[in-house]
Amino acid sequence: MGYVAVPLFVIVTSILALLLLSMMSLNETAPNTLPAATATRPSRKRKSPPSDPAPIHNIHQIIANPMGPLPAGYSPFSSDFSPAGIPAQNPAEQEEQTTGDPQPAAASGRTLSSSRRAEQNRKAQRAFRERRDQHMKTLESRSALLDTALASADEANRRWEECRALVDQLRVENAALRAALTQQAQLLPAGALNNHGPLLEESEGAEEVKNGAGERPKEQ
Repeated sequence: MGYVAVPLFVIVTSILALLLLSMMSLNETAPNTLPAATATRPSRKRKSPPSDPAPIHNIHQIIANPMGPLPAGYSPFSSDFSPAGIPAQNPAEQEEQTTGDPQPAAASGRTLSSSRRAEQNRKAQRAFRERRDQHMKTLESRSALLDTALASADEANRRWEECRALVDQLRVENAALRAALTQQAQLLPAGALNNHGPLLEESEGAEEVKNGAGERPKEQ
């Protein structure tokens, strides 16, 4: 004897039918038990409630033949999940669902985030431009100071060259004057040299001092 595959839907339906039959049997037997209880109260004897054999017979029939038709008054649960079988929603609920759509909120959040990001970018660019301008001003001030220092150094070198040329010219003139004095001294008689000896010594000392003053810048 082979096994017959019983669908899960049929099993669930049979179980629910059994529960419904048991509830109906309890409802039918409840009025019958009340007079019996009141009648037997003086004797204080308990009597079992009468059982209805019809529902039990129906239950056994459903269990024995689960694939067969259900008794009258019992309908299986509807398995129609199509759009026609789904009950229509309330128009107010549909309007609330349409008005409560999260897409506009998400779009507004995206626009806010993009605007905030754009504002941050503008602030960062403004700060970068300010730092760049400040750095350029600092470099320009340093360059101006360097130019001033170079100009002053060039002026000092130019003056040094002028002073050096002047010293060389004075040295040449001094040498020429010494040569002229020596020549004049040779032309003078011997007695005249004794009278003018101190003057010659003073002139020679002055020439030596001038020569020393002209050589000092050269050594530097």
